[in-house]
Amino acid sequence: MLSLLKKNFSYSSIEDDEYGSELKLDVTSPSRSSKFIIIKTGTLSLLLVAFLFLSSILSTWIVFFNSKAFSARQDIVSSPVPAASSLSCQQAPLRREWRTLTVVEQHDYVRAVRCLTTKPSRIGHNGTLYDDFPWVHKHTSTNTHKAAPFLPWHRYYLNLYETALKQECSFHGNLPYWDWSLDSSNFRASPVWDPSSGLGGDGTGPQSVGDGQCVTAGPFSDLEMSFYDGEYQPHCLSRGFPPSNELKALGELICPEAIKNLMKESTYEDFAPELERRAHTFLSRSVRGDLSRFTGPNDPIFFLHHVNIDRLWTQWQQIQPAERLSAYGGKANKDSDAVARMTDALDMGGLAPQSEKIQVIDVMDVKGGRFCYGY
Repeated sequence: MLSLLKKNFSYSSIEDDEYGSELKLDVTSPSRSSKFIIIKTGTLSLLLVAFLFLSSILSTWIVFFNSKAFSARQDIVSSPVPAASSLSCQQAPLRREWRTLTVVEQHDYVRAVRCLTTKPSRIGHNGTLYDDFPWVHKHTSTNTHKAAPFLPWHRYYLNLYETALKQECSFHGNLPYWDWSLDSSNFRASPVWDPSSGLGGDGTGPQSVGDGQCVTAGPFSDLEMSFYDGEYQPHCLSRGFPPSNELKALGELICPEAIKNLMKESTYEDFAPELERRAHTFLSRSVRGDLSRFTGPNDPIFFLHHVNIDRLWTQWQQIQPAERLSAYGGKANKDSDAVARMTDALDMGGLAPQSEKIQVIDVMDVKGGRFCYGY
């Protein structure tokens, strides 16, 4: 109202008294001479004028800020979502190579692994919680080997193993790995085979499974495994190192130069199968025994081996993280032509809680989603 008056008239003053105001207007009309009009307004009139004036200003600002907010929302939708690593995983705990651990750390890890062999099965067979891991590895092998899920499935599998060590056996460290490329030219001398600071060495006892013999020295020399190749077959931990000339040839698969060349692969479809072929051929034929079959997790060295595979995949991803943290493809199953997708579920065969519905996309980043660790 006040703005309307100002538009059509010129005003000379606004005079106040204790009850209201007088608006003195100089009225000009084409057909009349100028004269002054005194408009008496009470308190209510002034409040109405002020209200209408402020309302018009407020409406203008609301329209302005709404347009800005919409624009900002559009920017958020079109921009990449920040990775979980940048928000919640700034200081990720590190998984370290076996030979860099202190003796206390090595012994604590061995203690926790042995502890798992005393816990009841989650799956319901007549073995232990430790036996659950080779059992599941065997019974999901069609989907998890010689197919695209090989790397993401084992990443989640290792996470479940580490969680069991921490929750069931008070393990306070992080999963270690064995960088076998460091021992490619002298396999038998690797620190992981040391009977006191490692996981024990070659089988030297009675004949056992997988063309191996019972391991008689080291922290796992007294363990009895429940399954072999999916069947209930109680037996001692079995290893059978081949002759030195064969070990030397196998070492060429995973020597530093071979790994360096592997890292040059530009696609997941090329990198993942080649890493699987080299690493699995090397380990199964170098150690043999329990590692000759898909119940290979019977041998504790399996986990250090697979953490190293996960480390190499992580390093490959970090070469070009913007592309490779979502690089995935190939066959969903080695026995079918189904195409692998990021939304494919990872079947843990009862190891994971039923409420967890984990897909490939959930495990692609070690510093995002459900994970927070590094190397």
